[in-house]
Amino acid sequence: SKQSTWDVHFSGNPIELSAFKLNKGLHDKLDYFDATEEPKHVVGGTGDVTPANPEIQSIAEAVRGNFESNIGRKTEEFVAVHFVSQVVSGTNYFIKVKIGSSEYAFLRIYKPFSGDHQLTSYQLGKSAEDNVSYFEPHTHTRVGGVGKVNPATEEVQNIVNTVRGDFESKEGKQTHFQAVHYKSQVVAGANYFVKVQVSDSGFAFLRIYKHFSGSITLHSYQVGKGVEDEVEYF
Repeated sequence: SKQSTWDVHFSGNPIELSAFKLNKGLHDKLDYFDATEEPKHVVGGTGDVTPANPEIQSIAEAVRGNFESNIGRKTEEFVAVHFVSQVVSGTNYFIKVKIGSSEYAFLRIYKPFSGDHQLTSYQLGKSAEDNVSYFEPHTHTRVGGVGKVNPATEEVQNIVNTVRGDFESKEGKQTHFQAVHYKSQVVAGANYFVKVQVSDSGFAFLRIYKHFSGSITLHSYQVGKGVEDEVEYF
């Protein structure tokens, strides 16, 4: 027989929420849905900035060791200050943490519906006045410091494509223009140091500045690089 939309059983056991769906309107008709269906969450939505509570402090503490391992040092303290959260297939927490007398960091922590907390990204060089907000799980960088070498991503390739015309106006047309790997540096925006393949056996290093507004400019470049050369700050 067809299962009814709303079944209530009084068996003495605790009542549990087994599934839910969001983004519904006044005129949407309720129909049966299976508890194994993936919940329909608000895509990309984050809540308001909220003062940290003991639960958030415990979430931050769960990834402290991982965070300290990534930045290569022990922190003086690790006190959650405030946070925003985002519901996905679990919850992303964006937490501002005080890690020194006047030093703060932003942590992006993923908490699945079951399993351990995961540190997926972080940002250093924050101040007491900075409010945490949503940020992508990209390269972990310190303001003014250059991050580690990373394989080029689609985002980096798009940045490189933006300055290809500027580069070719100085060096002539290139048969290739494929980003290979990169480092980044957070300033009033971000500097990208990208190794680009410009021919079958030729490579160049590009220093590209991307402002917080989104504008992208070619700052400087180095040609005559080989397949074994690793990009560095210049």
